[in-house]
Amino acid sequence: MKPLRVLFCCIVISAFAKAEDVALTINGVTNEVTLGKESTVTLPDGATLKVLVASKPYALYSGKLCSFEYSSEHKPEISKDKHDDTTVTFMSPSGANVVIEELGNMSNEGCVDIVLKGFTKNDIANGYSSVERKILKSVSGGTFSGKEITTTNHKKEKIHQVLEYRRKDVGILIAVFFSREDAARAEKFLEHFWSTMKIKKEANPQGGANGSQPLSSETNRTSAAAAPVAHP
Repeated sequence: MKPLRVLFCCIVISAFAKAEDVALTINGVTNEVTLGKESTVTLPDGATLKVLVASKPYALYSGKLCSFEYSSEHKPEISKDKHDDTTVTFMSPSGANVVIEELGNMSNEGCVDIVLKGFTKNDIANGYSSVERKILKSVSGGTFSGKEITTTNHKKEKIHQVLEYRRKDVGILIAVFFSREDAARAEKFLEHFWSTMKIKKEANPQGGANGSQPLSSETNRTSAAAAPVAHP
């Protein structure tokens, strides 16, 4: 088989924690290469080949209810609970803390206010002033509605946003937090996030079954977005 055909048909790439720690295996022969840098590898027949292994600038998250792109530099934590609800979390490297929840039972009102209260209660208790406004985000497939609260003291200003999209009893809840000093980085991340957000046409009615009521009251199962956030 010609070397190029071997390259296309028999390549296995294994990427580890560090960007430079990448192994390229061709028909059982492994060559160490550096991610993002051209390297020379030796094929099983002794021939050599120039290769470049690079990460895509953006990765795609595709869940039951929505999909969106995010920078490959900012990998999220993704988890599911016993109700099969999915939580996707991006933390500070992006300049913003962002939590996206796909909820199989979102039949109760008040989700936005409950999460915002969880976001801001420590600031309010510590004497921050607050300004609230309604916000909308139009994306492919629908519109998110919610609120933004800006909390301020003499040293810091923090922006807290919570938005929701509902379809019958299922929905998507998005919570965003960033400080004014991180606004430039946060807005760059969020601009691409919102511009690529797509709400899927078919919601999965099975998600969050078994009577899950994520945010109907503060005593019900707590949304991950409503959990305490470590503010910088």
